[in-house]
Amino acid sequence: MQLDKYYDAKNDAEREAIILNPWEIFHKALNNCKPILETMPIKRGGTTYAVPVPIKDTKATFVAMRWLIDASKDKDGPMRFHLKLAYELMDAANDTVNNF
Repeated sequence: MQLDKYYDAKNDAEREAIILNPWEIFHKALNNCKPILETMPIKRGGTTYAVPVPIKDTKATFVAMRWLIDASKDKDGPMRFHLKLAYELMDAANDTVNNF
């Protein structure tokens, strides 16, 4: 998908703005999807409260990966899973929401 954008670009300035490295796209998508807080159940006086606490970086990365995979699985349509995941990663890396 990125190569198509690269070849369709009209000038060198547009081509420089397009990220072609898949690792950069993947890590940018993960960083955009990582949660900052999670809720932990705390029991006080017979009542359970959901208290937000900071989440560890490794768990945040795992949750972000799981969210991306689940969002790809939830998309309907005749498209194959690897294409759905690719579109989901591109949307996450660009901070956009597309329902293809």
